[in-house]
Amino acid sequence: VTRQMLSNGEPGLYNSSLAGRFELGDVRCSNPCGEIALNEDPETAAGESCNIGSVNLSGLGGNFDRAVELFGLMARFLYRATFTPIAHEGQRALEAANRRIGVGFMGLQEWCVSQGFKLSDLPLHDDALQQLVSFRAMCRQSADRLADALGTPRPVKVTALAPTGTIAQMPGAQPTFEPILARYFIRRVRYQANDPKLIGLAAQGYRIVDDIYSANTKVVEFPAKHALLDRVVDVSLVEQADEVPFESFLELQAAVTEAFCGGRDGNAVSATANLPALSVDDEVVEHFVSIVRSMMPRLKGLTAFPATSRPLSPIEAVSKETFEQLRDALFDAQLASLAGDSNDGSCATGACPVK
Repeated sequence: VTRQMLSNGEPGLYNSSLAGRFELGDVRCSNPCGEIALNEDPETAAGESCNIGSVNLSGLGGNFDRAVELFGLMARFLYRATFTPIAHEGQRALEAANRRIGVGFMGLQEWCVSQGFKLSDLPLHDDALQQLVSFRAMCRQSADRLADALGTPRPVKVTALAPTGTIAQMPGAQPTFEPILARYFIRRVRYQANDPKLIGLAAQGYRIVDDIYSANTKVVEFPAKHALLDRVVDVSLVEQADEVPFESFLELQAAVTEAFCGGRDGNAVSATANLPALSVDDEVVEHFVSIVRSMMPRLKGLTAFPATSRPLSPIEAVSKETFEQLRDALFDAQLASLAGDSNDGSCATGACPVK
């Protein structure tokens, strides 16, 4: 499994023994991303819904009291969602018994930086980990109080960390607890070759080339810096993905799992560790096998993806110096929107389409 993971990112690992603790039934599967373990009725093949939502920690500036309030509100919101009418009798019975919810968060990197430390150093900061424990406790308390007031079962689990890749883009937050992909980067956006916007973009000085993957398509290259750099005081604390080693990422994931998705309250954590491009020989495989073996008992799931380089990729990390050269070459850099999110290729300059 590790050899294949190093080669192409597939498959991942799912620790059903740990994920299945404190469940009402035998849980052997999850939703596609792995953050929610879902019960299934073997007779009717009915399964639970994936009922998740996330609190945005970005922009709170480390305001603990406000964050606790938001976690409580999200837990109530999701518990209310368990009353959505369900036609299938078997699924309706599972939902009524479990009332499973999954409160999560996004923007943890900004939350850590606002408190004066790097994201990968979170496992070393007991006070910050205790904050995650408090968030989890509020989710449990808030959901249980509502359940008791309504006379319905308390939720079997209350927290989960979903990837939040799409919804995080809308407020400009960083997905879950993952580091930004790059501080400075080129974002490539594809346009139809006859799109009238291309004339204006060319006049502004943006590089435009023919797409090598699709006919009648042009690729526009936007130099950008990650928007997070404009929101924090100390940019030296902002790590990008290739600066967090595989083992450090798994330590971070384990710490977050234990603090926020542990005990009787937590479903699981969905996260993907970034791997460097490697020559996958026996020595390299054994090194990573040892890391996986040591960390897997503390994780409910583990996925990783190796670095790849393809021509005209949606995102290409560059140095600060390269970014500044590309920016200064534009006709009017002041008018160009040069801040954005480095983690998804669907947004040109931080303004993302709602799909």
